Amino acid sequence: MAYQGAAVGTFHCKGLPCLLWCFANRTRRGHTAFKKASPKLDLKAATAAPPLLHADEFKSWCVEALQTNKSSAAFQINEDGVWNTYFLPYARICDQRTLEYGIGDKFFLMKHDTTYTCSAENFKMLQLPGKTFSATIYLNGAGCGCNVGFYLVAMPAWPPGDFSDCYCDANCEGENCCNEFDLNNMNTHALQVTNHLCGDPPTRWNCSANGSPVMRFTTALFGPGNANTIDTEHPFNYSVQFRETDSESVLVTVQQGEKVISNTMANSALSSMWPQLSRGMVLVFDYWESIDLTWLDAPSCQVPSYCSGNKVQVSNVHITTNGLNTTLPTAHSVQSWHTATSPCTATAAAPCT
Repeated sequence: MAYQGAAVGTFHCKGLPCLLWCFANRTRRGHTAFKKASPKLDLKAATAAPPLLHADEFKSWCVEALQTNKSSAAFQINEDGVWNTYFLPYARICDQRTLEYGIGDKFFLMKHDTTYTCSAENFKMLQLPGKTFSATIYLNGAGCGCNVGFYLVAMPAWPPGDFSDCYCDANCEGENCCNEFDLNNMNTHALQVTNHLCGDPPTRWNCSANGSPVMRFTTALFGPGNANTIDTEHPFNYSVQFRETDSESVLVTVQQGEKVISNTMANSALSSMWPQLSRGMVLVFDYWESIDLTWLDAPSCQVPSYCSGNKVQVSNVHITTNGLNTTLPTAHSVQSWHTATSPCTATAAAPCT
């Protein structure tokens, strides 16, 4: 296999060397599904690549060869009272309705059981204006230095980026940029919701990496211990409502028993994001660490902070049309998962995959 330049060069590629080159160049830091897919490659299909491909053609073939594996990680979401089945490839799923994930995990909500990220048809596109996204969350001690989140991005990007997939976000990871809406970034000390709007076409220079508007809940309202309104040592209900009654706004509510905190955010940048939210975006679950997350968890945490690495749970995900009378999840619904050894213990009635 010989590579002779990205713009006009060609790959002379045939057989197992192609597969090995793809494997060596496939890894994104923290991209669990991509890393786990590689050992299950179909060798027969992978070695059937044409002997001569232009650079861009080879890159596309490589991406598809690496991401066409099935994982059987079914994940159910309740949409207006009906439980529908989607997929979080290679994720740890309990009872099909609880995701448990840890440092380095990144999972995309897929409509089909595939890890191929370069086709919009493969994703479950969430269209949230006029709807409420809600879930029960158990942070399990993921504190300072941990960034646990789930967010929306305008995938897929094209062509594939530096990590040989079609991921994109407002920080232009892998050199692919796109609109991003963070439903939350959180640890036991803070929770933040952020709108990251990009220009058209999106570039590193017109994407809002810092975001606007931004909403945060920190100490006294949200933190470990019963001195806080929401005690993050225990499960809580979380919802993000996309409201269209008078103008575009987002209402965020956190509830734990009788205790509730909430706030609303709106501005012109959020209104400009609304068409993208209406077209549909990909849901991503992500968990990473940093010694400096003070943009999220100050003043409770200082530099350096070291993430505990404790695995968290997101369960009972609901997407409900605003005003529709349906039963939303309760924080008590995940209590049975909590044990001293693992918050997501397999049982005969609720096996983990």
